[in-house]
Amino acid sequence: MEITPKILVVEDNREMRELVSRALRKEGYRVSLAEDGKEMNQAIENER
Repeated sequence: MEITPKILVVEDNREMRELVSRALRKEGYRVSLAEDGKEMNQAIENER
């Protein structure tokens, strides 16, 4: 069974965050988004 890699995109610009997210999903990655360091830390904690 192959595990799909997951990438956390941290970017304060919403348009850029969505653009990067779409590109990564198109390439087959699972993507989580965070707007800032606080959201990044929360996303990392949620994955544990």
